[in-house]
Amino acid sequence: MNGLQAAELLRKALTKGDYSLRTVKIYTDWVIKLADFFEEKPIDTLGQKEVEEFLTHLHKRLNIAPSSINQAFHSFRYLFNTIWNKNLNFYSIEKPDRERSNPDILTLDEVVQIIENTKYIKHKLLISIAYSAGLELSETKNLRLSDIDTNRSVIKIRDNKGRVKREAVLSKFVEKIYAKHLKEETPKSFVFESRTTGKRYGNTTVGKILVNQVTNLGIKKKVTFKTLKYSYIIHLNQLGRPLQYSLSELKMNSLYSLVFYTKLSNRSIKDKPFSPLDRIVLHHELEHPINREYLEQTIIGIKDKNERDYLKEALTCMTAGSLRAGIIFAWNAAILNLRNKCYKHGTVSLNNALKTHSLKAKEVKKIEDFAYIKDSLLLIAAQELGEVDKGEKDSLEDCLDTRNKCGHPGKYRPKSLKAASVIEELINIVFKK
Repeated sequence: MNGLQAAELLRKALTKGDYSLRTVKIYTDWVIKLADFFEEKPIDTLGQKEVEEFLTHLHKRLNIAPSSINQAFHSFRYLFNTIWNKNLNFYSIEKPDRERSNPDILTLDEVVQIIENTKYIKHKLLISIAYSAGLELSETKNLRLSDIDTNRSVIKIRDNKGRVKREAVLSKFVEKIYAKHLKEETPKSFVFESRTTGKRYGNTTVGKILVNQVTNLGIKKKVTFKTLKYSYIIHLNQLGRPLQYSLSELKMNSLYSLVFYTKLSNRSIKDKPFSPLDRIVLHHELEHPINREYLEQTIIGIKDKNERDYLKEALTCMTAGSLRAGIIFAWNAAILNLRNKCYKHGTVSLNNALKTHSLKAKEVKKIEDFAYIKDSLLLIAAQELGEVDKGEKDSLEDCLDTRNKCGHPGKYRPKSLKAASVIEELINIVFKK
C-alpha cells in the first residue's frame, strides 16, 4: 500500500469518528510524509523501528516543533494500531516534550463580568456552561439536550464517538439560565442551535461569541475556550480544591498536566521562606465548612452591583480565613437587599411598618435614608411587609448578633461552623427569594 492509499484509509476512519477537518488533514499529511521517507517500502510493512527512526529524524535533524511531532505520533498510532491492529508499543518511543505556552488566566471578577454583561440568554448560557464545567469548545458546541440532566444536576460530556467520557456538575446558576434558554429558543437536538438553520453552532460561531464579549468589555487578555478551562481549574484550586482532584475529574491524569497546572497556580506566588509550623497552624484554622461554590454561584446571580461587591469581599475574606470580616461583608450585602425589597413597597407602607415598632424612627423618603434606620428595626419592618416570616426574622436577628460581635473590638472569634451557618442563612433567607 502506498502513502496516498493509506492516507485515504485514515481519512475515512477519522471522518467516521467525527474528527475535525483540520485534524483529518494534519493526520493524513503526516502519513504521506512517512511513506515518502521510506519510499522503497510499502507503508503497511513498516514497523515500530521505522516509525521511531522517522520521529527522531524530525526532532534531531529537522528540528520540528514538539507539538508537530506529537501530531505525527498520534496519527501513526491511529493508523498502525487502531486501523491495522499492529499493536506497536508507541509508549516506548521517545519524543520531545511539548512546550506549553504561559496562557492568560481570567480572574474570578473577570469571569463574573463577562457573564453578567452577556445579555443574550443563549450566549450567556454558552459561556457560563463552558466555564462552570471546564469544557472545551468542541464539548460545548456538541452538547445535546439529553446531556443536561437536571434531575441529577450533572452534564454528560461525550467523546468523538458519542460515548460519555465524564460527568460534570450542573451549576445551579447555569440550570436557571438553561431553563430560560429552553423557553426562548426551543432547541430540537443540540443545546446550541442556529435559529435560522436549526443546526448546531459551529466552532467559528462559538469562538466569536466569547471573543466579541471579551473585546466589548475591554479585557486585554487573549481569551479562548481554553482560557475558560484553564481559569476553571485554577479557580477551583484557589478556592480550596486540590489540583489532582480537578484534573482527575477532567480525565487529565498525566504527570505532565499536573506539573503544568501547578506552575500556573504558583506563578503569582513569591518564593519567600516560611516556617512549616505557621502553615500547619494556618491550615488548621482555615479548615471550615464554608461552601465556597454555593457563595460564588449566589454572587453571579445577583444583579445589584453593591450587593454583589459586598459578597465578593465576603468570598475573598472567607477564602483567606478572615471569618469575622467575611460575616460583616455578607451582612452588609443582605441589608442592602432587604432595604431594596422594603423600599419597593412604597414609602407609605414602609414608614407605617417602621413607625408601628418605633415612633422615633426617621421617615424614609429616599433609599439613602435607610442609613438612619437600625438593622434590627429593618428586620422587624421586613417581617411586617411580608418579606420574611417570623422564623426567618428570628434567624436573621441571630445573624445580626453575630455580625455585631464581629464588628466590635474584642476577642470574639467565630468558629468555622458558626461562620458557615451565618452565610448559609443569609443566602437562603435573603438572596434565594
